[in-house]
Amino acid sequence: MPILMTARYQIRPHAIDRCKKAIQALVDHVKENEKETLFYMAQQEILNPYAFLHIMVFKDEVALTLHRSSKAAEHFVRSEERRVGKECRSRWSPDH
Repeated sequence: MPILMTARYQIRPHAIDRCKKAIQALVDHVKENEKETLFYMAQQEILNPYAFLHIMVFKDEVALTLHRSSKAAEHFVRSEERRVGKECRSRWSPDH
């Protein structure tokens, strides 16, 4: 059964370019390397351009585990968590 997950976070204005580059690198990695990730979309909110939402659909638990353990996902989450209190206020789901 497919697994749907979301991740929502908000960044501070001066961090927007760096976060957008990190998002693009993650999305590119998923498209190239995670064939069992059925859908991955990262959107910037229109009314609040500092807020982002990631929507992910994984084929199954194996696909989710592969995503979570990928270097790209680990790097993205770690880099965003480092910015908490500095550039980024993350609200990652506990499963991501």
